[in-house]
Amino acid sequence: MKPFCKIILSMLLVISCIFAAFSQESEWNKLNSKFTDLYQNGKYQEAESVARELVEIAEKTYGPEHYNTILVLKDLALCYQMQHKYAKAEMPYKRILAIREKTLSFAHPDFLEAVKELAYVYKAQNKYSEIEFLYKKEIKDIERTAGSYSPYLIYYLDYLGEFYQYRFKHDDAEACFKRAISIGERKYGTESPNLSQSLYDIAHLYKVKGDYSNAEPVYKRALAIMVKNFSPDNPLLVQTVDDLARVYLAETNAYDGKYLYEKLIYKWQKMYGEESPRLLDIYRNAANFYRDIIRTFRIKVYGMDVQSLNDEAQYLEELIREIYDKQK
Repeated sequence: MKPFCKIILSMLLVISCIFAAFSQESEWNKLNSKFTDLYQNGKYQEAESVARELVEIAEKTYGPEHYNTILVLKDLALCYQMQHKYAKAEMPYKRILAIREKTLSFAHPDFLEAVKELAYVYKAQNKYSEIEFLYKKEIKDIERTAGSYSPYLIYYLDYLGEFYQYRFKHDDAEACFKRAISIGERKYGTESPNLSQSLYDIAHLYKVKGDYSNAEPVYKRALAIMVKNFSPDNPLLVQTVDDLARVYLAETNAYDGKYLYEKLIYKWQKMYGEESPRLLDIYRNAANFYRDIIRTFRIKVYGMDVQSLNDEAQYLEELIREIYDKQK
């Protein structure tokens, strides 16, 4: 009888565990649905309370470093952010980053996202020294584990450079961008699309400083790489085209800016068709640029008169309306 009793007890234990797990999963799903409903309806304080419950359940059920735990920690942080409780949002973001550091490479999108999210809540509180320390810490960790020429460094040098630019530390920003470009050229070659962001960043820095003679050739180099590798709706490509056109405008060379747009629009219309949704942003920026030429000069400029510029802007705006109408 004793062996039989042991078997029965074991079976009962297994069944009770199954029921407990089922109950926990049911409660998990119910609370997740409740959180989603509250958050989507803007009830962030109530959603925060539910998110805290979800974090506790996730830690007990799945473990403190499980993917589900990360998800609900992020939900909790978002609730804090929506209520401008940035100091409280630090804790879940720090935990997420600590987990990512254990499990992912420095260049993994989820790792990069964790770094940027923590930097965002620091920035919201004007904690600039913490942002600088965060980026420098990741740079030092990469140098220690992967070397001073690791391509992982490119991401964080760009982040740090953008931060320095935001803080008007232009010399420090330029040094970061130049180092990122040097590492990228060494690893990928001089025409790799992996250089695109760093090239754009340093060109944009020159533009912000009003150093158009240095900005122009770097924008041209970045654009040549992007046109070969990206589609015309790529946000970085779209921004690079407009920035270069506006450098020309700032140099009172509006004709080159207009020619740049005309050349690229002609090229992409042949590739994708005149009414391709991929050209929406380029059309919009070109139309705005043509109107800005009119506002800047108000007279004939290098053979361009106000009426012809206005007609071309209207043509592009009509194309935009037609594309939107077809998408309805």
